[in-house]
Amino acid sequence: MLAKLGIWRLGLVLAIAASAVMGAATAADKSLVLIYSGNLDGELEPCGCSPEADFGGIRRRAAELEELRSKHPHAVVVSAGGLLSGFAVNGRLTNEYILKGFALLGYDAIGLQWNDLQYGEAFLKEPALPWVASNWHDDGFSRERRVKRGGRTVAFFSWLDPRSAPPQAMLGNHGQVVNSSAALSKALAQAKHDGELTIVTTTLTLAEAQEVLSLSDVDVLIIRANYERYGEPQSRGNTLVLQPGSKGMRIGRLDLELDARGRIVAWHHQVIPLPKSKSDAFAGLVCGIQRARQRRLCADDGAAKGTGEG
Repeated sequence: MLAKLGIWRLGLVLAIAASAVMGAATAADKSLVLIYSGNLDGELEPCGCSPEADFGGIRRRAAELEELRSKHPHAVVVSAGGLLSGFAVNGRLTNEYILKGFALLGYDAIGLQWNDLQYGEAFLKEPALPWVASNWHDDGFSRERRVKRGGRTVAFFSWLDPRSAPPQAMLGNHGQVVNSSAALSKALAQAKHDGELTIVTTTLTLAEAQEVLSLSDVDVLIIRANYERYGEPQSRGNTLVLQPGSKGMRIGRLDLELDARGRIVAWHHQVIPLPKSKSDAFAGLVCGIQRARQRRLCADDGAAKGTGEG
């Protein structure tokens, strides 16, 4: 009898422990930390021209992401794109190093913007980054990305506005994107059917996005970046609208509570200024671009002297 009682008690303890583990797992499944940014706009390093502008840059972004990931290892990190700029200092060289830097930052998904195609499609292929262009005309870019973290799946999409496509001279051909959003709407509906959190990035304003896209199956919509400072989140039906700031000076954090269908039931938003500290892991990257700039300046100077200029 005592043996049976002991076995019964042991079974009860194990059942309670299993229930506690399942409860903790369920709670984790209902929450998600989303880190987002957009429109670096060719700013590899801050200009340092004033105390107000002397923050941002790849090394500070890396330091903040390291800190956030150490506290929230299941965080999903995405960018709305706009990494590159044709107006960046030492244009092509700076943009090359931005791509190398983002490869090291380990973003889960990056939306493609027209500005990112300043040097054509092939320029973005090395190093390989998780670009997404949901209405790209062929398989040159992924149309969607799935990110699985902490029992949840995030489905990431990006819409390139056909109306703002650059001229043929920039990209070499027309018809880079599909005008109809029907395929995107179908993919979003499937993702929601599967209980996934859906994210769509675009350079459209909110009003334009409401006109062009069906938002019924969009949980998070990231719209055209605001100048430097992040905009306040807005709720539109089941959709939470986010607006990143430009020039890479800050990072947005969104703490989400989700239901079983992947719908947002509660959220908390925070804009994080990048820290004064810089990641040592990226020191070589910055030194590399400085050396490359110097070599280019020396080569240009030598060529000018050889032709008798200057």
